[in-house]
Amino acid sequence: MLVIDDRYTLLLGQPGGVAYAGKTVRFKVGNSDATQSQPWEQGGATVLNLTATGTN
Repeated sequence: MLVIDDRYTLLLGQPGGVAYAGKTVRFKVGNSDATQSQPWEQGGATVLNLTATGTN
């Protein structure tokens, strides 16, 4: 994870022999689930503004 100016960049790897197609990537902010999620896209790059209520 790379953090610059309160922005995070995540690089998620897909191990050989494992298929994430059809899976959903979910996020946490503090101890709370983020409202946003994103379908897995191999080689994809998506910008999400994560929000959650009740974060610590």
